[in-house]
Amino acid sequence: MTKTPPPAAASWRHCLLITSLLSLTACSGGGGGAATAVLSSPAAPTGPTLAGVVDFGMANGAVPTDAIVCVDLNADLACGGDEARAAVGTGGVYAVPSPMGSEASGLTLVATWPDPQSGQATTLVAPGSAGVINALTTLAWASRPAGESADARAAWLQSLGLPAGLDIEAANDAAVRQLNVALVPGLGRAEQAIAAAMPGTDFVRPAATALIGVLPRYLDPATGHFYPTVSGRTLGSEAAYWALGSLECKPPRIDATMTIDTVGAAPIVSREDYLTAVLTVTTNDGVVEQLPTRIRGRGNSTWAMPKKPYRLKLDTKAALLGMPANRDWTLLANYSDKTLMRNALAFCVGRMMGFVYTPDSRFIELTVNGDYVGVFQVSDQIEVATSRVDIDDEVKSPTDGDLGFLIELDQYLDPADEVWFRTPSGLPFAIKSDIEASEAPLVADYMARFETALFGAAFLDPAEGYPRYLEADTLVDFYLVNEFLRNNDAFLSSTYLHRPRGGRLAFGPLWDFDRSTGNALSGNDSPEGWWVRQTSTYAARLIDHDPQFRHHLNVRWNYLQSRLPDLQAFLAAGASGLDAAQARNFVRWPILGTIVWPNPADYGSYAGEVNHLHNWLTLRATWMNNQLRNP
Repeated sequence: MTKTPPPAAASWRHCLLITSLLSLTACSGGGGGAATAVLSSPAAPTGPTLAGVVDFGMANGAVPTDAIVCVDLNADLACGGDEARAAVGTGGVYAVPSPMGSEASGLTLVATWPDPQSGQATTLVAPGSAGVINALTTLAWASRPAGESADARAAWLQSLGLPAGLDIEAANDAAVRQLNVALVPGLGRAEQAIAAAMPGTDFVRPAATALIGVLPRYLDPATGHFYPTVSGRTLGSEAAYWALGSLECKPPRIDATMTIDTVGAAPIVSREDYLTAVLTVTTNDGVVEQLPTRIRGRGNSTWAMPKKPYRLKLDTKAALLGMPANRDWTLLANYSDKTLMRNALAFCVGRMMGFVYTPDSRFIELTVNGDYVGVFQVSDQIEVATSRVDIDDEVKSPTDGDLGFLIELDQYLDPADEVWFRTPSGLPFAIKSDIEASEAPLVADYMARFETALFGAAFLDPAEGYPRYLEADTLVDFYLVNEFLRNNDAFLSSTYLHRPRGGRLAFGPLWDFDRSTGNALSGNDSPEGWWVRQTSTYAARLIDHDPQFRHHLNVRWNYLQSRLPDLQAFLAAGASGLDAAQARNFVRWPILGTIVWPNPADYGSYAGEVNHLHNWLTLRATWMNNQLRNP
């Protein structure tokens, strides 16, 4: 570890760094500033300049909108109006005026930028002498090894599973870049979660500290690199939990009553034809809202049940019960799930795993044309939207290879009703994003290339194998959620995949878990035995033949099974929140004490059904633990 140069020499070294990277004009002698970025406040420097590069963790070197760097004089990790700052330029370059008389090594630099959707900031920190600001410098700042000896820094790196000689302030080191591509978005996700949960608090240090505890499990001890399956989403979801505890899931409760009145009290008998209606929402605090809407039936096997599920299409977008505004909503009946909570449980697990999008939902009591029909779950409709599956699916040309899409694996699809295709392995996919039928070959071609790579001899090759086409961490999580809950429909129907424009294939969102966690026939009610490995050739291929995928899966399972107490608490709170309403529901639908399809058994009462679900989850987690530890 080299000694920190004095201020003038440090500024000179940083200017040379930027000049070498971007071929800018030569540096002035004696510590003059390099004109590498637009200074927003204060005016252009006349004294020493702190210059360097921000590594935002983007593989293409892109710079986030509105990113700035400042000298953090008051240690609040924010760029106040009286602190020297600069906009970050092309390539992540910054040049900030140094306070006169201050040594660079004694200053702290902050790089910050807002998330375009949430508005929450991501913040990176480094000492003024670093010349590079990245996630690793932020972790070092949070751990305080920077001011200690070189031996202390080496010991710290080794404690994380990183090489002792790694130079975390190297601008173009391939190992540092590989680490930051996952660490920066992971740190950002954790910071944003903490800032949202605890506004006004220091969100950087707890996020960085939690990430330090998470990352060693995902590093290859032979190389000190992340396993290729690792993403910032994986790291961020775990770091947020270790920093905050269980805050992802709102337990079920009745949030409102809803009434739907169709024109002329016409009965809702079709899954294709909408009826005009008025939706009236009355919240628990007495607020009443009337919304013009259309309504039709929905579902496959669930439509044949006495308690019908529905789909709503509001005339204008509305934020139902605080959920992101949209026109399209589903009313899930959960008729054969006598706990009423299996879909909500799956959504909770999805949030714990940090899926980019998991449907939001609320519980209500519903009356249709004067007939009380019980407890329903109001949920998002799975569709492309900024607040739902955000893929930017616009087609730029008839041969647009970057096309984003949303597809559903559905063994029961009706070819007459869908734009669909079959992959080389024989899987039928319906296209759910808004494209023309003539553009379907673009989607089919991508899936064909993915399968060819996945099942080919060179399937592990990062350039030509499956990693070229798939965000593998999403398959790990999608597999684990469906396998843990033993979802009877997984990889048979209601199995969604999507591709963001220009990106790689991702699994999700989660959907349709009423026939899970023991609520299924044909032996799939048992908490023992693999299920998804039998129904998914994709998962089976990688579990059986990719050791790194399998390692990632085992580590991720350790995280998921550690959340079992939180899931049990979620169910207990949900049963309490629904208790009065479920009694009314089962007066309307008197099925407690009887078996309805696809129940394998009956547990006598609502409390008995919930208790069975509690016990089933515990037994399932125990069985999977034993299997994954002793394969």
